[in-house]
Amino acid sequence: MNNVESLFRNSPVSNRLNYISAHRIAELFYGRVMVAHKAAESNELKNCLVFCFCHLSTTVNLSICNSWMKIFENIYLIPKKSSLNANLLRHINNPTRILKSRDRAEFYRTVEEIDAIVVETGLPVILFDIGGYFAPYIDRLAERLGDRLLLVLEDTANGHIKYRDTGYSSSERFKSVAYDSYKMAENVMVANMILGHLHSFVADWSTYKATLVIGYGRIGRSLCFGLRSRGVRNIVVVDADKARLFMASTEGFEAKASKQLVGLADRFDYCFSMSGQKGVTTEVLSTLRSNSYVSVVTSYDDEFDEPVKRLFEEGGESFFDWRGKRINVVNRGRPVNLSVYAAFDARNLSLHILFGRIFSIFLSSLGFSLSSDWEEDVYSEIIAEIQLP
Repeated sequence: MNNVESLFRNSPVSNRLNYISAHRIAELFYGRVMVAHKAAESNELKNCLVFCFCHLSTTVNLSICNSWMKIFENIYLIPKKSSLNANLLRHINNPTRILKSRDRAEFYRTVEEIDAIVVETGLPVILFDIGGYFAPYIDRLAERLGDRLLLVLEDTANGHIKYRDTGYSSSERFKSVAYDSYKMAENVMVANMILGHLHSFVADWSTYKATLVIGYGRIGRSLCFGLRSRGVRNIVVVDADKARLFMASTEGFEAKASKQLVGLADRFDYCFSMSGQKGVTTEVLSTLRSNSYVSVVTSYDDEFDEPVKRLFEEGGESFFDWRGKRINVVNRGRPVNLSVYAAFDARNLSLHILFGRIFSIFLSSLGFSLSSDWEEDVYSEIIAEIQLP
């Protein structure tokens, strides 16, 4: 019995449909994309190095990683530390192709590992990033690799912003799906999954308590509407962008700039931060009540500014004390939507659509032009796959 069969056999019956659907849909997607690019029989997929930063927290993430490992002979996975479900590592098809999971502060070591790998071959290189982890090193990597660096693909708006300060951001070989239409669907899905799994972390969740939402981008906006539809009325939005604050106000939410938090001491029971720009500050902590809860969408090292980050890391994995107040940190500062509770959530299946687009961009960078509409071909089959008879 292989690892995939073992995971399927040993998963709860209620989860098996989602697990097997994830892998069947992955086969549908990437098979169709390969045919559309006429890449199915090509050796070019063996003659390239792919370094793939990845979430590895759900069965859908696992199915994507395993599918890509079957297609690319020289692919290396870099699990994102803030969204790693270590139990899934044993189900990766080729564990020798997994690089160590590291946070931003130590990611230079991952770049050193990549340097050691690429120097052994003359193969072209593709980098897939989630959150701009490669951004501080990309100019050096681009200079060293030259024409061998075929593609750098970023997945998130937070990461996209980090590349703006690099010379490589103007290169035609830098691509981003951060503002892709399919990314919009993922953002809404993320917000809904946060709401769907909050009860797993917040035992006394109440719609009557006050909520602070930091960041009114696509996820933050979707979350606010989701909270309101579930009966939460006391919602305050904070954003550094005045246009977003104006939009939040016109859509019926109380909106404030960060400096306007002064005077709101001990007001909020829940804080959701998705700014990507160190949105959780000591000023924010002053607005939280004792035994309040903080949830993040990316990871705490993206959302907590340095003083708050130090408090959290010194205080433990689930809470810290600040000026006599206990501040609970949901899911150890990792995204709720990528928690173990969400591992079998069927909503994750929508990721296949976005990652099909990403895989198509990979193939285009290798010279395989698109000859047919794989999205139209595969859509009806996906719908049939996930619908119960």
